[in-house]
Amino acid sequence: MFIVLLVLGIALTPAFLLMLYIYYRDRIQPEPIGNLLLGLFFGTLSIPLTLIMTFFLPEVEPGTVFAGFYDAFIGAAIPEEIAKFTMLFLLVFRMKSFDEPFDGIVYASCVGLGFAGVENIMYLAGGEDLGEILGMGIARAFLAVPGHFSDALAMGYFFAMAWFGSPRRRVMNYVLALAVPITMHGIYDSLLMVGENLGDVVFLFTFLLCIVYSIAVFALVNWRISVLRTPKMPAVATPMAMPPMAPPPVPVYPMTPPATPPAVPPLPTQLPPPLPEQDDDSQQGE
Repeated sequence: MFIVLLVLGIALTPAFLLMLYIYYRDRIQPEPIGNLLLGLFFGTLSIPLTLIMTFFLPEVEPGTVFAGFYDAFIGAAIPEEIAKFTMLFLLVFRMKSFDEPFDGIVYASCVGLGFAGVENIMYLAGGEDLGEILGMGIARAFLAVPGHFSDALAMGYFFAMAWFGSPRRRVMNYVLALAVPITMHGIYDSLLMVGENLGDVVFLFTFLLCIVYSIAVFALVNWRISVLRTPKMPAVATPMAMPPMAPPPVPVYPMTPPATPPAVPPLPTQLPPPLPEQDDDSQQGE
């Protein structure tokens, strides 16, 4: 019973901590807890879907460089990322709360961490003793689980760009939502699997290289989602346009009618008759 609890604790603790991290990053408009748990459940369903896809793959000769790349891409990266992409699409297809770009990263992380948690349990359950379980659990806590988380961040970013972005780039973003995680996952697994097939020294070197690669990829993707999550400054409200002011009314004063000028007598139309003329002699005799 102790071993079972130890395996569950070691396997699920890294996924739980990363889940808390992504929930904290979504604190501005947090998603319902029930939807997050549903996303983790859909992530666990991607495990049997992956097993179905890999069941029919042909086997190759082990111990070669080609076998390492084959197992990394064909046996792991491609079927696992296709399964997680399918579950992500089925999860959010009818989800009303899937209403902003950052939700793509949140739900893709849930699916990826659900897958990583179950995969961790499967690996640790195969440990033969306590030391092997602890060693494998610590290694996967710093490599495999953050690797799945980084793949999910990239998938969620491009998935959100396809869902909420320009319709002209929708198909391209859906392709990138699969191609980028597959490439990241395949490179990571190739470093481990090819190094394991080439001897202990090369494996140690590739193991250290995987640590550097995981940190770099996580930092890069985390920086990109930080840009996506940064809340925009609220737009400055445009002041309400004031209606044009009417000119002040001109005061109208009552005007006194002008005084009527005195009537001017009409000019005579005919001149008066001339006075009679008198003789000068009569005037002198008088």
